[in-house]
Amino acid sequence: MERYLPSTLINRVFVLYSVTLLLMVGGGLLLFLKYQFERQVVDTEVESIMLVEVVAQVVQDSVVIGDFDTVQKLLNKAVQGSQFATAQFLSVGAGVVHAENRARNSGQAPAFLQGWVANSLPEVNRAISVGGRDYGVLRLQFDTLNVAAGLWLLSLIAFGTGLISLFGGLVIIRLALARWLGGLAKLSEAVELMGTSLAPAQHLTIADAPAEIQNLVIMVNRTSGLVREREMTRRALQETEERWQLAVRGANDGIWDWNPVDATVQCSDRWKSMLGYGPGEIGENEHEWFSRVHPEDVRDMQAELHRHLRGETEFYKHEYRLRCKDGSYKWILDRGKAMFDGEGRAVRMSGSHGDITERHQAESHLRERTDQLNAIFALSPDGFVSFDRDRRLRSVNPAFLAMTGLEQSELLGRTESEFVTILRGICTPGPWSWEMTPMQAGGTGHSVGDDRDAHMGMVPRRIELAKPCMRVLDVSQRDAQTESVSQILYFSDVTHETEVDRMKSEFLSTAAHELRTPMASVLGYSEVLHAQEFERAEQQDLLEIVLRNARLMAEIINELLDLARIEARRGKDFTLERLAAEALVQEIVDGFKVPMGREQPRLRKMSAAMWLRGDRGKLTQAIGNVLSNAYKYSPNGGPVEIELIDRPASPSSRDDSHRCGIRIKDTGIGMSQEQLSRVCERFYRADTSGKILGTGLGMSIVKEIIELHGGEMEFVSLPGRGSTITLWVPANANLSMSLPQAQEEC
Repeated sequence: MERYLPSTLINRVFVLYSVTLLLMVGGGLLLFLKYQFERQVVDTEVESIMLVEVVAQVVQDSVVIGDFDTVQKLLNKAVQGSQFATAQFLSVGAGVVHAENRARNSGQAPAFLQGWVANSLPEVNRAISVGGRDYGVLRLQFDTLNVAAGLWLLSLIAFGTGLISLFGGLVIIRLALARWLGGLAKLSEAVELMGTSLAPAQHLTIADAPAEIQNLVIMVNRTSGLVREREMTRRALQETEERWQLAVRGANDGIWDWNPVDATVQCSDRWKSMLGYGPGEIGENEHEWFSRVHPEDVRDMQAELHRHLRGETEFYKHEYRLRCKDGSYKWILDRGKAMFDGEGRAVRMSGSHGDITERHQAESHLRERTDQLNAIFALSPDGFVSFDRDRRLRSVNPAFLAMTGLEQSELLGRTESEFVTILRGICTPGPWSWEMTPMQAGGTGHSVGDDRDAHMGMVPRRIELAKPCMRVLDVSQRDAQTESVSQILYFSDVTHETEVDRMKSEFLSTAAHELRTPMASVLGYSEVLHAQEFERAEQQDLLEIVLRNARLMAEIINELLDLARIEARRGKDFTLERLAAEALVQEIVDGFKVPMGREQPRLRKMSAAMWLRGDRGKLTQAIGNVLSNAYKYSPNGGPVEIELIDRPASPSSRDDSHRCGIRIKDTGIGMSQEQLSRVCERFYRADTSGKILGTGLGMSIVKEIIELHGGEMEFVSLPGRGSTITLWVPANANLSMSLPQAQEEC
């Protein structure tokens, strides 16, 4: 049914009005015609009754006397111009008097109307009787065509008038609707253009419109204003969104939007691709986010997030690791801000993820390098002093403070000149004093940014500290171009090297002196033998002197080479093994060649087996050197005793190792405390008379061998009362330890 309805409101209202008016006019017309038809029939019947009664009275008087001509005349006169078509008197036994209406209407009427009239107006019959005698029947027949034609004419007039009225009403309503509702087209056009660039800026107005249309116009104008505002807002939001997207793409960040209420999170494609996922590979459940946080970072991340959700922080910001699709982790800078309802509950939170893996790795490398440099700076045995760009002392390391005995508080913030003054105050005067001016001028400085080796072209200055103890320091300077450091002073403690150089010089001088004496004897006596003839006995004495000094020279050279080899190899050529101490010492005693007229060393037996760990040959050499000295420095004779001593590890002692001691005791000339302090110096001999032969290198060799075994030497001696020397070496009480294990332990 709806598809037959007009599309426009005007047409629909017009159709509705037309139908309503048509029904009203048609219904009224039908009621009117019905009323007129029924009234016409009733009036005709009333008229016929009156006419019949009048005619019947006259006919009754005429038929009594048999005057049928009067009846004829009366009937003819009665039907002329009446509603009857014919009039008849049916006499009893005398025939029929018939009269016909010659003035009948020749109008037309539909057959159905004629039939209705005929049915509504049947013929009228009136019996004529006088004094109880029937003379006949008076019959009148209605002119149905005349009545129907009159009714039809009335209908046509009524229908014509109704149609004219209907048409006039439709024209009037059409014009009114066109005027009153014509503004709906403008309204529709305004609604269609609403929100587009063609929408008029001014408000819509429709003159003479009904109140309802005016209300619609007001609503449309308001809506249009809201739409314009919304459009402006949308465009502003679009521009903001475009700027935001451009900023996000420029920042290469991923965006997330979290709803804590329903535990869902929306992640941008960049957020997903940052972890190696495609657009549809991560769902919207918050578990997709939190489950990818590194297990070590979950607690801190959630704690920081909850602090923000509780309103303790204005913004949420945290760095943690997220698991990628390939199982690796990326460092993420997570930032966001929550929205809260009236009750202070977080209902939404949005933020961004930034990939800071490279930055974090760089910071980690920088921290590692800084920690390494700080560790080197703090643990370095060399001293470092740095100055800032204002040439004020910025930092010192512990080694420098230990070298100089200065306090950090009295150095920090000092200028270069003040620092030099403080440093000069603890230096020895004279050629060792140090001036910073040449270094400031660049004479010995070196730039950090120089491409050359850091030590190329640098000539350190040497200073000597007088306190807190005597030290010799080499000072170098490096210039820097950073914001926090302008130059660095490097203090290297060369006291030991200086002492070693001195000792080397003394050693070479002593070695040359020790070799020059026998060499002079060898050369002198050789020249004498070469230049002169001597008797055989005298010649033999001279040759004996040459041979003795040559052997002394060979012994000195061999011991020097042996000592140099031990120092150079530092025990790498030692063959460590598990040795029975008593058997080793017994073997040494049995193979030791005692001076003529002297008894063998006395070895005290042990009640229990003792084991030690060491190199058999080197220990034999060390013990043999001590035994040799014991006999040489007891020229008046006397026993030489060897005793094995077990020293278990003591928890209370600083040295908690298990030691095996080889103690050698003589009754010789003994040594003073000063002599004991120098007994292991090279070329030192306790006997200054020269009567006791020796190279002065034996105890130095013993000291090197014992220390390389991880042991120590112990001296007890008094002048004129002999000496006791104990060689402590690591014991090996574990009978099941194999040789490789022993070597590895050593």
